[in-house]
Amino acid sequence: MHPLFFHLTQLIYPTICQSCKEKIYGAEYFLCLNCTKSLPLVGDYHQNNPTEKIFWGRFPFGFAYSYLYFQKDNITQHILHGLKYQSKKEMGEWLGYQLGKQLAEIPMAIDDNILLPVPLSAKKIAWRGYNQSEVIAEGISKITKIPIAHNNLLRIKNTETQTRKNRLERYTNMADAFEIGNTAAIEGKQIILVDDVITTGATLESCALTLLKIPKVKVSVLCGAIATQ
Repeated sequence: MHPLFFHLTQLIYPTICQSCKEKIYGAEYFLCLNCTKSLPLVGDYHQNNPTEKIFWGRFPFGFAYSYLYFQKDNITQHILHGLKYQSKKEMGEWLGYQLGKQLAEIPMAIDDNILLPVPLSAKKIAWRGYNQSEVIAEGISKITKIPIAHNNLLRIKNTETQTRKNRLERYTNMADAFEIGNTAAIEGKQIILVDDVITTGATLESCALTLLKIPKVKVSVLCGAIATQ
């Protein structure tokens, strides 16, 4: 598109910031400059990493990291809302790109990695049209070239929504929700579980414990966001 035509189009049909709903002009993507500067970043993997802390003592893992903090009505919630409920897949790809850049700072992110998006039920995929965790994984893969595993972990239980459940209820809800599919491609690999947001970690814990039944498998976690406790 010619730059002049682009700017004229933006004047008539401006892009709206996903968070504050102000008009966006120029090269800004889906957040205005003010919201971009205000992103609630988790920060350095090595310092006060909340994603590692939430999984301590629950299952053995290589590394765990989330890019943003999630709170009700904050910028992160607006981004994830666009990804999950407004078919704005570019927001998931952007999250994946940011997570992919962070992998360069994680010494344990060694070779033989495979990205494995947390699977959705067939019912939710039919309703949404895609798995938001898979979209994030695609963003990670584009920058890191790490392959994505498909059909190696299957969701066999149509779990109830986790939104209004406490930690114990979430854990019970996710018990035995997954089973192993094809193990040949992931045996002996370091599997990086990819999800959109961590609240109590019950879903990822259930995935990890299922995967760790495979011989010589190691599990790590990358997530778009983690809820503040």
